[in-house]
Amino acid sequence: MTWGQRKRFADGKVSLPYKRFLGYKKGPDGLPVIVEEEAEIVRLIYRLFLYGKSPSYIASMLTDEGILTPGGKAN
Repeated sequence: MTWGQRKRFADGKVSLPYKRFLGYKKGPDGLPVIVEEEAEIVRLIYRLFLYGKSPSYIASMLTDEGILTPGGKAN
């Protein structure tokens, strides 16, 4: 199984769970394309983390702001 994954990566074949992957969507050529609206949220998450905020704090802040999870859930 590991060999198969390494082979796909070496061949340039990317497999991402786009429905649960914030900031990207599958492009027409099958490669990831940045979704700018979601990328802003990703940048905010990283910025808060670099400022020392905990993952649980960040999650609660996003929930309070009404930002849905990548899967579309409120929490």
